[in-house]
Formats: sequence, structure tokens, C-alpha cells
Amino acid sequence: MSANAEKIELKNWTLLAKATGYSANYCWQVLTGRRSKKSKGGQKIMKKYRELEKLVENE
Repeated sequence: MSANAEKIELKNWTLLAKATGYSANYCWQVLTGRRSKKSKGGQKIMKKYRELEKLVENE
């Protein structure tokens, strides 16, 4: 992963937290596999993450 991608990814924790209402730490744990992606919160986080990922790719 490039340094630029890492910076974008770090910013995503804050964006995901604001978009989902969950803490940035919980979002990070879901995306890194430390918390379940199948839980209600995990599913919401993954959905928003995919939306943000599409936006970043289009820019």
C-alpha cells in the first residue's frame, strides 16, 4: 500500500465514524478483522466503507 493510500485510509476512520455513528476505533477494528463484519454495526460500517472507497477511486 502506498503512503498516500495509507493517509486516505487513516482519514477513513474519522469519516466512517461520522457516517455511521460508531467510534473511529470500532470502525478500525471492524475493517482490520478484530471485530465481526457480520454484526449489525459491522455491516453498516462495511457498507459505508465501500461507498467511501468508490468516491475516493473516482477522484
